[in-house]
Amino acid sequence: MKRRGDTTKRVPALQARTRFGEILKSVQSGQARYLVEKGGIPVAGIISAEEFQRLIEEREARFRLIDEIRSGLPSVPEEEVASDVASARAKVRAKRRGSGRS
Repeated sequence: MKRRGDTTKRVPALQARTRFGEILKSVQSGQARYLVEKGGIPVAGIISAEEFQRLIEEREARFRLIDEIRSGLPSVPEEEVASDVASARAKVRAKRRGSGRS
């Protein structure tokens, strides 16, 4: 489902600074969201307060779900988990070496 504001515009930081009021109006009206770049590297996003709140609520819901799943799992010591992960990684690497992949 496409929502208003699904257009993401890239803007250099200096331009974002000089056009901040215009950018805010565009974001608030749902016309666009902005990715602010410094030296061509993305450093910040400007989104509407509505979209920000939606993202926060979705994030919190995902963490609640993870917590719910974790609560039903048995408690395993961190050292045991680390050992199991290391063992599984070693098996995958050995299998890759055996098949000629690295």
